[in-house]
Amino acid sequence: MTPEKYRLTWLRLRESYERRAIIIFIRSLREAANRVPWEQMDEGNYKVLIDFNINTQSIEAAYYNVYLNIGSLHGRRVGRGINKDIKAFVPSSFNDAYKNLLSMFVRDFLGQKIVTVRQSLIDYLMQEIQNGMKDELTIRQIAANMQKLVRSNRFYRWQALRIARTETTGAANYGATVAGETSGIPLDKIWISANDARTRRPPDSHYDHKKLHLTKVPQKGLFDDNGAKLRFPGDPNVGREHAGAVVNCRCAVSLVPRRDDNGRLILV
Repeated sequence: MTPEKYRLTWLRLRESYERRAIIIFIRSLREAANRVPWEQMDEGNYKVLIDFNINTQSIEAAYYNVYLNIGSLHGRRVGRGINKDIKAFVPSSFNDAYKNLLSMFVRDFLGQKIVTVRQSLIDYLMQEIQNGMKDELTIRQIAANMQKLVRSNRFYRWQALRIARTETTGAANYGATVAGETSGIPLDKIWISANDARTRRPPDSHYDHKKLHLTKVPQKGLFDDNGAKLRFPGDPNVGREHAGAVVNCRCAVSLVPRRDDNGRLILV
């Protein structure tokens, strides 16, 4: 598949992946907020009540489910692409490896994100309560409004969409890299940018995904995005200091079998 065809196919697939991710995140964040016993809330305890009842379990489950659902689906698609050149990808081997790696990946690389999302959800709920107090509503009215908010379509929607956009890219590209690793043959990674007007680049951004378009590195190599070292677009291991390199990223990684100077496949 040519890079341009890969780019267009990726952007189409990514839209469907993102729709899956937003449903998973909204459902899980609503579940977290529903754990708060709003009927017990009063002016003196609402902060403690929210902080105590909003835990990381639902949020961690959302991340795990997004990475399991989208990463495994995209990884199998990438594997089928590898098999067009050489029959080296075995779906069952990939599925087993991906599931075995995923829990460790979520724990090691997504833990800080989970903590941050929990705090952001708490802040959001606190702000809604404080807005009700400024409007001089009674605590009973505020509690009733919070229950309605959590059930409504507008609940945390913009924030959940932002999370879903970022994690869709990370999940799909992580699945792609695991698919490459389980194929057992030498591969190269190619950065495929969305390559449109929204693609980040200077002077609006310190990071330059337009420049990275079609950059090739070895399978275990890193892409250098102006100081941010990434295994793939959306790599959560990049660290908070380089969050600008991954938030809302829409780029993809393509894996291609390595070839020698004569175009022959390198199998070892």
